Amino acid sequence: TKPDSGAAPVLTVQTAVMGAGSNRAATDNNSIVLTSAPLSASEKYLLLGRDAFEKRDVKSLAIVRDRLANAEGQAYVLSSYVQNWWLSANLAQTGVFAITNAGEIRAFLKANPNSVVADNLRRDWLKVLGKQDRWDLFAPELPLLNIEDAEIACHNWRYRLSRKDRDALVEAKSFWVAARAAPEACGDVFASLVAEKTL
Repeated sequence: TKPDSGAAPVLTVQTAVMGAGSNRAATDNNSIVLTSAPLSASEKYLLLGRDAFEKRDVKSLAIVRDRLANAEGQAYVLSSYVQNWWLSANLAQTGVFAITNAGEIRAFLKANPNSVVADNLRRDWLKVLGKQDRWDLFAPELPLLNIEDAEIACHNWRYRLSRKDRDALVEAKSFWVAARAAPEACGDVFASLVAEKTL
């Protein structure tokens, strides 16, 4: 018999999920490709997780994450994205999370080395740590970051100035002279440059 051309295809998630961007909707860096095949249970949970991340619904994300906690095979791969979304959403909502859940964040980064997902999460974590002057957590993670970010550079100069590293002022002055857009984190560093009468 001839197939019914009017029947709607059943959608599935192809495991081509890209990394989660730091406080942005999943449509930017979390592309989920849909193909014509039945959804597995883990894929359904992934779509629920993506929806919860877009809404910054950390409670729903936690439920989905727990459902996939003991997953294996393909489901385990998908669960890592849900875990990343949960960590990212919590970092965006409260700075305390960056401290109290530092071990969990570090474990995720270690389990996903050299990935876009890890770089984005580490970038977001470093920004939160820098704002709180938590240099004990900031300093070990900074060399592992593979993304250039002006705000993190400013936090790094602040950290180095707290350790009396005068070379930080030289680098900050070069940044100023280059007339780049300066994030708020650079305010204290530029104030030090003014106080030193180097500007």
